[in-house]
Amino acid sequence: MANVKKTFILAKARRSRYYYFLLRNGVPNPTNVPLFVTTRWNSWFQMACYVSENYQHLQNFYLEEQKDDSNDTIEDLVKVFNDPFNNRCVQIYLFFIKIYAQKFMDDLDFFQQENLPLFPFIEGRLENLNSYINNGILLENFGEPLTTFIQNLNFVPESFQIIFQSAYNAAFKKFKKHVLNHPCRELFKATQIFDPKFINLTSNRDIFSYSTSIIEFKNPSFNLLQEWAIYCNFDLSLVEYSNLEEFWQKIHLPLLSQIALDYIWLPLSSCSVERSFSVYNNILNEDRENLSQDSLRMLNILYFNRK
Repeated sequence: MANVKKTFILAKARRSRYYYFLLRNGVPNPTNVPLFVTTRWNSWFQMACYVSENYQHLQNFYLEEQKDDSNDTIEDLVKVFNDPFNNRCVQIYLFFIKIYAQKFMDDLDFFQQENLPLFPFIEGRLENLNSYINNGILLENFGEPLTTFIQNLNFVPESFQIIFQSAYNAAFKKFKKHVLNHPCRELFKATQIFDPKFINLTSNRDIFSYSTSIIEFKNPSFNLLQEWAIYCNFDLSLVEYSNLEEFWQKIHLPLLSQIALDYIWLPLSSCSVERSFSVYNNILNEDRENLSQDSLRMLNILYFNRK
């Protein structure tokens, strides 16, 4: 995939030829390969899915390019295409990614969302992902579509069992490093209580058991304890809501609602923080270095509240 990206980036004319190649071969509304971005994991999956779905077109295109405008990268790709064993293996690996990466893609999309009150849902999402990866490590049958695909390429499905499981092992290794030991894991778990559906299901309704992560619960006032008791026994059929913010704005628990609204709006990841740096660079660029602190503050307010 990296070779495909390199080839398309270094040759703008080749991208145009690929577009017209697809048109000539009856592809309606053709698009270029969605090239991956190093810092965005989903872009790798999206590129793999595209290549899997358009593998035959890409193969024929590069075989055609080899005759007219070849280079070292294309020669490497053509070697893979001309090797029956490697060619079929690549197709199987790509098909495996296309089928089993969807869960990862959905979760990554979830964690990159902004401007939504979703923080209490992080822990549940991580627990489901953990179960999904562990099931993949133990899975002995990867489903009929993949099995049939492998058999159609004249391979024995069982011969790929260890390879597929090793992919899940690699995923678990990364998951363990970045998630299971995440410094905010206890906060993820604690803030689930601000989801009314969770509080209705959990047996732990002791406000003090959450005080380590939620500092407002360390020394709760009598009024806050009363509101907590009402919330723990709240009948969800009494209020209609489409998201957590709407719920907490509708119920009449002013002290608890204010705390909840602070926590449900915590950012899901550092994505929004990282993206803000490029925004700040646009606001304070080389031509505007003499802006005062007040002007910068006002420009930031205008930009981030423009909607």
